[in-house]
Amino acid sequence: MLEKEDAESKLYNLFQEQLFKIKPESTSFVILGSKLIKKIHDKGLFGQYVSILRDVIHSKSITDITSFGLLLQNSVNLRFRIPANAIIFVDAWEQAIDELEPDTKRFYLYEQKLDIDQKMGRRHITKEYEKLRFDIRDDPEVVALEVIVRNVDDME
Repeated sequence: MLEKEDAESKLYNLFQEQLFKIKPESTSFVILGSKLIKKIHDKGLFGQYVSILRDVIHSKSITDITSFGLLLQNSVNLRFRIPANAIIFVDAWEQAIDELEPDTKRFYLYEQKLDIDQKMGRRHITKEYEKLRFDIRDDPEVVALEVIVRNVDDME
């Protein structure tokens, strides 16, 4: 049986050499993934990340690739909310994004913006929100989020 460090090391190498191997044609998601996995590994959270991934893969609520992605995203977000780990994970994510080449960073942020836009677009939106979303369409670092306040008293 492999020792924990040996298994973790082999799995990390598999991630970096197969799943997130950077090639000239790699997408911004793959490039960010490679950098993020390295950062997570360097900060000692790779084993925890793999544990979360294993739980998601074994989940019975996966029906398609979209549900897999959402479950993985929600699981990682929830599991890394342990205060000490959350700070380290968010820091790793920010560092990985900051290290991207300018075009790669723009492409990645644009993909995230499209994803948020799609999710927000499924909700009832106002004309003002629709206009704002249109006005900022060319800036991948800015997203429009609509918030509807039902009771002004709740804001105090």
